[in-house]
Amino acid sequence: MLIAFPVTFYTTTLIAFIVYAINGEMSAWQIGLRANVAGAVTAFVAAIPGFIDWARGIPSGTQAKTTGRTHMILNLISLVLFVLNLIVYRDHWHSLYALDLVLVPNPTIAIVLSAIGVLC
Repeated sequence: MLIAFPVTFYTTTLIAFIVYAINGEMSAWQIGLRANVAGAVTAFVAAIPGFIDWARGIPSGTQAKTTGRTHMILNLISLVLFVLNLIVYRDHWHSLYALDLVLVPNPTIAIVLSAIGVLC
């Protein structure tokens, strides 16, 4: 059951970013980014056997096939959101002060992307 890993890492990412937003503890930010990387990598790894199972193991035209497709799409959206989060913050492992975005240099984007990703 590989799926437990990305779920755990995604949740850890969100919690760590929230902790950072509350108290500004840089270690929470770094834990969040590392958990984000681990979540994205393990989600990709889990997607491979999941896709094979969906494509070859579930009969076509069944409710299970439809449910599996929905599940797969939501998981891919979640993966894209967490990868996007990494792209936005890729150069900010140690500080958010040099964030070159028009948006506010705080973890708001990370929290929003992570929360949506966890909900997917």
